[in-house]
Amino acid sequence: LCCSLSIDDSVLATGGADKKLSLTLWNDESRESATTTIDCDAPVIAVDFSRHGRQSKFVAAGCMDGSVSVQYFETDRFSNTFQTQKIGSIQHGKYVKCVAWSSTDNILATASADGCVQVHKLEWNFVDATGATLEKVQQLQLSGAVESLCFREYTLCPYARGSSNLICFDLQD
Repeated sequence: LCCSLSIDDSVLATGGADKKLSLTLWNDESRESATTTIDCDAPVIAVDFSRHGRQSKFVAAGCMDGSVSVQYFETDRFSNTFQTQKIGSIQHGKYVKCVAWSSTDNILATASADGCVQVHKLEWNFVDATGATLEKVQQLQLSGAVESLCFREYTLCPYARGSSNLICFDLQD
C-alpha cells in the first residue's frame, strides 16, 4: 500500500494490508537482499524514513487504526541482517493519511483523516537507540481530513480536503 526509500538509498520500506512493515536492503547486487518484517496493529498505509543526516536510522509507519509506529533500525550488510527496536507510538482519532520527516531536524509530522496534524521531536544520541524518545511538540486541527503534508526546511505544509489553500506553519515560531 505504501513505500519509501531511505535517504542513502540503502533500505526500502513497504507497508501492506497484511499489517506488516517490511524493511529490505536495497540495491545490494552482490548478494540476496535481506528483509525483516515488523508487526503492526493494522494495515500500514503511510511510511517515511527520517531525513535528518545521512545516517538516519528511524522509520515511521502510519496505520488504518490511527496509530503510528516509530522504529529504530540498524543494518549489517556483511551478515545481511536487520535489528529493529520500537521507539514510540503516536495515536490519531482516525486512520493516518500521511507521515513526513523534516530534513532540517529530527521532527516527524503525522496527519489523519480526523483533520489532526501532530508534530513530534525525536531526541537521540546519534549512535544507537539507547535513550531515544519521541515527544509531542504541537498539535494542529485543520478544517478537513489532511490529505498530504511535507516539509520545506522549517516550514510544515499540510493540505486539508475541501480547502483551496495550502496552509504553511513555521516550526521555528
